[in-house]
Amino acid sequence: MRLRIKGSVLIYCAVCMAVVVGVLLGWWAATTLQQEEYPGVRSSLAFQTWAQSGRPSEEILRDLEGLARAHGESLFVEIPTPEGRTVYGAGPAVDQWMHTPYRGFPGTPALRFAPLTDLPHGEYRQIFELTGGEDFRAAVEDYARAQGIPTTALQSQTGAYLLSGTALGTLLTLTVGFCVAVGFIGVLVDARADAVRRLHGSSWWRSVAHVLAHGAGRLYAILAGALVLLVLTTVLLTNAASTLQWLEWSGVFVGVALAATIIAVALGVALIRCESTTALLAGRLPARTVLTGMVVVRAGAAVAVASLLIGLINYSGEWALQHSEKDEWAAAPEAYSTSLSGARGLEDLDDTREALAARVRELSASGRVLLTQHHFASDIPPAHLDRDVLILNDAAAHRSLRGELLRAYEEAGPHGDPLLFTPDSLAPDVDLSAVPIGSDNLSAASARPHTYAAGSSSAFTWEVGDSEWMNRADAPDPIVVVFPNDNLLMSSRTIVAQMSTRHLLFTSYDDIMDLQRDPEVGSFIRTGDLMSQSWASHHQEMGRITWVYLGGTVAAVVLILIVAIALWLACLKVLHQKLRAYVVHGRRPWRVYAVLGVAELAVLAIAGWFLWYRGSLVRAWTDGGALSGAADPTLIAQFTVSPATWVWTLLIVALSSLPVTALVLRRPGTQQLVQTRR
Repeated sequence: MRLRIKGSVLIYCAVCMAVVVGVLLGWWAATTLQQEEYPGVRSSLAFQTWAQSGRPSEEILRDLEGLARAHGESLFVEIPTPEGRTVYGAGPAVDQWMHTPYRGFPGTPALRFAPLTDLPHGEYRQIFELTGGEDFRAAVEDYARAQGIPTTALQSQTGAYLLSGTALGTLLTLTVGFCVAVGFIGVLVDARADAVRRLHGSSWWRSVAHVLAHGAGRLYAILAGALVLLVLTTVLLTNAASTLQWLEWSGVFVGVALAATIIAVALGVALIRCESTTALLAGRLPARTVLTGMVVVRAGAAVAVASLLIGLINYSGEWALQHSEKDEWAAAPEAYSTSLSGARGLEDLDDTREALAARVRELSASGRVLLTQHHFASDIPPAHLDRDVLILNDAAAHRSLRGELLRAYEEAGPHGDPLLFTPDSLAPDVDLSAVPIGSDNLSAASARPHTYAAGSSSAFTWEVGDSEWMNRADAPDPIVVVFPNDNLLMSSRTIVAQMSTRHLLFTSYDDIMDLQRDPEVGSFIRTGDLMSQSWASHHQEMGRITWVYLGGTVAAVVLILIVAIALWLACLKVLHQKLRAYVVHGRRPWRVYAVLGVAELAVLAIAGWFLWYRGSLVRAWTDGGALSGAADPTLIAQFTVSPATWVWTLLIVALSSLPVTALVLRRPGTQQLVQTRR
C-alpha cells in the first residue's frame, strides 16, 4: 500500500467542516428558536387592549379560534410554566398535539397544548403567534380593527436574535474563516498538480471543479446518506415542523460555509495560475507557510473551545441550581405581582397614592395581599447577621415558612404587633437594632421576639429578579419579622414602593383587575404577572443560553477535531520528502518532531493565556479594586474561569494535538515512506 496524500484532501476537509459544522449549527439554531416559540411561526401580533370593543374576552377568543380554523392556519399564545410552556391556541398545529404528548427536539421545553379559549383570565397582554402567510395575518388584523382593538405587528428579528453578538454568530464566523483558510491552503499544497493540469490544457474553471470533486464521490455520498438517515430518524422521533426548521437553518449555514470554501478555492487556483507553469513544476512546497497557517487555524479553534467552555460551565451550574427549585415553584401558592404605570397626573398623585394604599390595606386585612420583603445578608453588613432577613405578613407567613420556623410561628398564635423570629444558632450578642423591619416607625427591638430551632427551617421568598440570574427562592434559617394582615405599619409611599419592587403580591388576579378598573386608582395599575410564570420565563431564558453554549461547545469540539485532521494531512504532504530523506539515511527526524512539538506547545500556551486573561478581568471586577462592581452577573459568567474550565480546555487541546491525531489515524511505516514518491 502506498501513502498518497494530495493537497485536495485538505479541500475535502474544508467541505466536511462546512457540512458537518453547518448541520450542527442549524440544529443549534433551531433548538434555540424552539426555546422561545413553537416551530412554524411566521408572524406575531401584540393585542394592546380589547376593552374598547365592549365584548367579553371569551367571545373574542372564540372569534379568533374560528378565524384560524376558517383559514386552515394556527394561532396561539405561549405561556411559560415551571414545567415548560403551555400553548393556548387553535388550528391544525394545536389540534395535532392536543391529545398526544408533544415530541420536541432534545433540549427544548416540554409543551402542553390547550384550547385558545382556556387562556387564563382571558389575558390579552400576550403575543399572539400566527402560522401561514400575509393573508392570515391580514385577516386577524382586519378582525381586530373591526372590533376597535389596537394591534402591533412585531417585526421578525430572528437573524439578529441568533447571530448578533452571540456564540452562534461567532462560531459561524470562525467556521467560515477556517473553511476559507483550509481550502486555500489545500489549493496551495496542490499547486504542482494544477500545473500538470495546465500542461494538459485544463481551464481555470475545470481545474476548480477537479479539485472540488475528483476522487471525493464516496465522501460526498457518505455525507448525503448520513444526512438523509439523520433527517428521517429526526422526523420519526420528533415532529416534521421542528425538522423542517432545522433543515432551513442548516441549509443557510452549510450554504454560507460551502460558498466561502468554493470562493476560496477558486481564488486560490486563480492566484497560483499567475505563476509560471515551469516554476510550479520545479518548485518546492511552501512548508513553512502552509504549516504556520494551519497552526494559526488550530490556535483559533482552541480559543473558541476555551471561550465557549467558560460560558457553558458557568451557565450550566446556575441553571442546575435553578432547576432544583422547579418542583417547589410548580407547587407554590398563586401570587401575582403588579406592574405600575408611570402615566398618571401629577396634580392628584398624592391623593391617588393614598387611595391605592388604602385599597391595599383593605385587601391585606382580608388575607389577599402577601408582604414578601427579602433582605440578603450581604445587604446588611453592619449587623453581621450572616443570614437573610424576611419581612412578611400573616398571609405570606402561612404560605412561606417551613420546619421549626413554621411551628414557632403557629405557636405564637394571633397577634396585634409585629413578631420577630430568630434561629437559636444566632449569636446572642448580635445587635438586632440593625435588622430592617420594613416599617417606617418601628425597629426590630420593638417586635415581640421568638426563637426557633435552627437546622431544618426555611422560608420561601418568591424571589424572581429581573433577569435570568435569579437568587434562590429558599432562605435557610432566616430572621423573620411578621406583621399582622390588618396592621402593616407602613406609609402609603412605602406600600406603593413595595408593589413596584414585587414585595407586595396579590393572591388573586381578579383583585388586580378590580384595582385597574377603579376610576380613582386604576391609572396606577398596568398589569399583573403570576410570579411562577415570571420565574419560569427567567429560568427558561437561562436554559436557552445554557443550550446555546452547549451546542456551541459541541460544534467547536467538532471543529477543532476536523482542523486537527487537516493539520495532520498537511504535515504528511509538505513534510513527506523531508521525512523520506531521514528514513533513507537511517536517521530519526528529531528536528521535525521538535518543530511540530513547539507548535503544539504554542497552541496550548495560547489557550492557557486566553483563560488566564479572561480570569484576570473577573479578578479586577471582584477583588475590590478600582473596577470592583463594574460587571453584571452576565459578564462575570462569561469571564469567570473555573478549575473545570482549565481542565477541560487543556484536555481537549491535548487530545486534538498532532501526536494524538497521528496515533489515532495511522502512522506511516518506513517501507511506505521509502517507496512513495508523491
